[in-house]
Amino acid sequence: MVKLLRLSLVSLLLAAVTAAPAAASCVASSDAERLHRADAVFVGIVLGVRPSDGSATFRITRVEKGRLLRGAVTRVLPVPFRSSVTIGWTPERGQRWKLYVTRSSGRWTTNDCQGSRRL
Repeated sequence: MVKLLRLSLVSLLLAAVTAAPAAASCVASSDAERLHRADAVFVGIVLGVRPSDGSATFRITRVEKGRLLRGAVTRVLPVPFRSSVTIGWTPERGQRWKLYVTRSSGRWTTNDCQGSRRL
């Protein structure tokens, strides 16, 4: 009986340890799936980055989804995925980015799992 209890505890611990990294990472998804989940998708040129909150300002050059205007300027705030502490967000002035964004509290946001990336 004690052996069975020990074996059960070891199995539970192994399951918890192997599941933790999967829970903290993003599930692989296609561009089509990311497009469907995003409120807006656009390509833009970085005009500047605000060090205080990490947000970046973009001039929109192409709109793939959403009510945004080509040529408009918009700010995007990086928000870590719910189980992540980083975003991998490193825009620099002049770079071209494709952004999958969500509207949250009146602001455009993106995170590790939405698919935003430098082109």
